[in-house]
Amino acid sequence: MKTKKEITPTMIKDKEFLTVKEVATLFGCSRPTIYKLIKTGKLKAKNIGEKQTYIRRSDIDKLFD
Repeated sequence: MKTKKEITPTMIKDKEFLTVKEVATLFGCSRPTIYKLIKTGKLKAKNIGEKQTYIRRSDIDKLFD
């Protein structure tokens, strides 16, 4: 049985590419909220394969400029 690993902001602070789950943790919101930001074009993301969506750190920073 797998145990879920909790993501903390310190674990993701130096990563260039983040998953939707990591961005949600960073923002303190849900994954669907991040997907809404992506769908509305407020946050750029890249799909890698069928199941992984990655967001570049610089695109996250642009939200706050």
